[in-house]
Amino acid sequence: MALSGTTREQIREYLLKQMTRYVRESLSNAGEKPFHERLMPPLSAVPFSERSFSTRLGGWFQNIARMVALQYNQEAATNHLVEGRIRPAASAHIEAILAEMDHGHPRRPPNRATDIAEVLTVQSPGGSAAQVRSDLFMRTRAGRELYFEIKTPGPNKGQCVQMKRDILTIMALRQGNDAQAYAACGYNPFGDGAPYTANFVAQFLEVGEDILVGRSFWRTVGEDSTYDELLDVASEVGRGVQSLLFPR
Repeated sequence: MALSGTTREQIREYLLKQMTRYVRESLSNAGEKPFHERLMPPLSAVPFSERSFSTRLGGWFQNIARMVALQYNQEAATNHLVEGRIRPAASAHIEAILAEMDHGHPRRPPNRATDIAEVLTVQSPGGSAAQVRSDLFMRTRAGRELYFEIKTPGPNKGQCVQMKRDILTIMALRQGNDAQAYAACGYNPFGDGAPYTANFVAQFLEVGEDILVGRSFWRTVGEDSTYDELLDVASEVGRGVQSLLFPR
């Protein structure tokens, strides 16, 4: 089942609103750029910053994913607080795993199944109160809980460490439930289907297992066609923004 007309229109309207706001804010901050205007006439109108745009896009992906997830799942929410209790031994083992990945000789390679199993071995009911803020929470129609930390495609080292910590902590907090926690990003900057080789990611996260990238993320939130459908919506929005802000 493809994206419904309602879901597609919600995403289109949301992206058009956000993009229009972004471009207008950028235009309002524009200053004198005599060389830009001469060297790059078509690009000088908007002081585009790839970094700032990617940061905005990361936040947009969270809301788009929620809209998609609501069509295909029982429940979906952004900024979801995961609360529970964790044993000191489990917290300590999570930090030990991260230290081995960072400073081990040799470094410990990430292995989702092994890492989670080790933490759950020393986790049991009780312990200290703990919480993790999840960018996206979903409950599937089968009742499985899915938690996602959604980042831009090139997370830094600190973000990679925190994503792995959050994954293992959520798995400990939700022990005994049908639950999985992941990191995710909305697209693969190296190309759809190409190996995802962003700095630091593979040091702490098992690619394709801990972290779902691009098409695999959207397939998990929606279905096989979701990624391509979202690209189609993005194309529609791009044309709409161009005609709205730069009419001929």
